[in-house]
Amino acid sequence: MTVVAQLSVTPGLAQQGSSIELGGLGTYTFFDSSLNFDDGIGGGGRLGFYLFSRLALEGEASYGTADWNGATISHVPIRARLVFNQPLSGGFAFLLGAGFVHNEYGKDIQGADNGVSGLVGFRVGLPGPLALRLSGAADYILKPANAEDNNLNIGVQAGLSVTSGSLFGGAAGARPQDSDRDGVSDQFDACPGTPRGTRVDSSGCPLPTDADGDGVRDSDDACPNTPAGLRVDVRGCLLLFEEGATRVVLEGVTFVSGGAELTPEAGTVLDRVAESLIADPTVQVEIAGHTDNTGYRPFNLSLSLSRAAAVRRYLIERGVPEERLVAKGYGPDDPVASNETPEGRAQNQRIELRQLN
Repeated sequence: MTVVAQLSVTPGLAQQGSSIELGGLGTYTFFDSSLNFDDGIGGGGRLGFYLFSRLALEGEASYGTADWNGATISHVPIRARLVFNQPLSGGFAFLLGAGFVHNEYGKDIQGADNGVSGLVGFRVGLPGPLALRLSGAADYILKPANAEDNNLNIGVQAGLSVTSGSLFGGAAGARPQDSDRDGVSDQFDACPGTPRGTRVDSSGCPLPTDADGDGVRDSDDACPNTPAGLRVDVRGCLLLFEEGATRVVLEGVTFVSGGAELTPEAGTVLDRVAESLIADPTVQVEIAGHTDNTGYRPFNLSLSLSRAAAVRRYLIERGVPEERLVAKGYGPDDPVASNETPEGRAQNQRIELRQLN
């Protein structure tokens, strides 16, 4: 049995019918135990002709040597097979092949035998016309030359190959090499028919898009159209609470001077807050209103509660269940900065979210 791994050069990972592929490879063979051969090392070449865009007829030959009870034997396997190429995502293609193998043995042991050969493996796209081919082949010999019973040889191969455009210069009516013109040839295009201009990966499938640029692809983004610069969680929603934190100041949530009417700028922030809360229905929060210590304390307590209530109403109008929201006003009683400076008083006039669960 022979396991094969090889490196292939294939334009865009795909061939049209009548393309040819030529390459070299290295081999490592694990012989059947009935032969009493040590593992063998060698090298060879391969020639493939693409009958169709995903089906190739391949011929392969290699020369290797191995030890046998202190003697040296040479081993020349010659294989002919059909190989089917099925594109996968990420620039991979699955390979499945079957055919015939003829073995020639020389040096201290002479003989020849025939059998059937199977192949399974992968091709991985590399930049430009290159591809890495990793495959495994099994050679089953019914009547081996150097053993009494049937045997199975296993091995490993690695190599480089290059593919021409067409053996005959391009047959009339042949399938185009890249039908949808996405830069990935048909044989390895896992997503044929991609609309013109669509950005694709090495397997020909559309690249994930992130329209709002928040780092979360659109298919996973529970909160699309997040404004630039906002930090988001894994769902693409505004990150309300840092890890381990239970409260956050809602920067940008402001009110008309001396009142509880939200400014237009506040609505932009609260829209994102609502999206985040809706996307995580387990979170319950307190909306805490705060003021500085300027003026009459009872008025500040009332104002802070009115502002918190205004935020609560806004979030409810945007779809957040009211039972998940509590509004409280703390007035000037919980400052985060000195009230002796304008900057400190501005920081103390704030709306906070406090996680309750």
